[in-house]
Amino acid sequence: MSTAAAQSVVGPAAASADAGYVLGINDQVEINIFGAGQSQAVRSRITEDGTVIVPYLGAIKATGLTARQLSEELTKLLKSRGIFNNPIVGVEVLQFVSNTVTVFGEVGTAGLYPLDQPLTVARLMAKAGGTRGTAADFVILRRGGAEHRIILSNGSGEWSSSTPILPGDELYVPVAPTIYIYGQVNSAGSYSIKSNMSVLQALARAGGPTLGGSQNNISLYRDGKKIKRVELDSDVRDGDVLYVHERLF
Repeated sequence: MSTAAAQSVVGPAAASADAGYVLGINDQVEINIFGAGQSQAVRSRITEDGTVIVPYLGAIKATGLTARQLSEELTKLLKSRGIFNNPIVGVEVLQFVSNTVTVFGEVGTAGLYPLDQPLTVARLMAKAGGTRGTAADFVILRRGGAEHRIILSNGSGEWSSSTPILPGDELYVPVAPTIYIYGQVNSAGSYSIKSNMSVLQALARAGGPTLGGSQNNISLYRDGKKIKRVELDSDVRDGDVLYVHERLF
C-alpha cells in the first residue's frame, strides 16, 4: 500500500490510543531526541521494510514494537554508539494505518479505530459510541472477503458479540429492517423489526388485531408475491407487508 493511498486514524481517535498499539508499515511517528543541549525532531513514516528514519541513527527497525519500546530501543542505540550519554527520546504515533479497524453505519461515531488493545465486537461497538436508535439489532462483520451477520445480543459462539476483532476488519451497522402492517390492527403503519421476529410478535408491535380483525386470516406480501395463509410463528423479513383481514362471523 502506497503512502498516498494509506488510510489513517488521526486527530481525537489517534490521541485516545494507548501505549499498547503495535507499530506497522505506513504508520507515521514523531521522534523527539534531546541530548547534550541539542534537540532533534522528525516526523517519519514506517517504510515497507519495517524501518523508520531516525536522526543520528538512520534506518531503524520499528515494526512489531510499541511507541514506548521503540523509544527505549533508540535510547539504547544512541548510548551504545556514543552519540549521547543520557539522551531523552520520545516517540508518538501520529497516524495509525497498519493495525486499524473500520466502523460505519448506524453508530455513534463512525471511523477508523486503532487496535491498541484486544477488542471484541462488543467492545469495539462501545468505543464507537454504541448504536443509534435507528440501528438494526445486528452488525455485519467483513473479514477476508466474507461477511458474517452477528446479533449483538448473542454473546457466545464463533460469530457473536464476543468475537475478537482483527486488523483490517470492517464492522457495519445497518438501519433496522422495516415491515408494514395494515388492515384490522389497532395501530397500522411501519415498524422496525428485530432478528428472528415472528408474525405474532410483529402484530403485537401494531397493538394486535382489532375486535373485528382475525390473526388467523392474514395475508403476507413479500417480494411482489402474495402469500394468503401465514403461520403466526413464521419469521418476518425486511420489506414484508402484513394485512390483517376482518373476522368472519
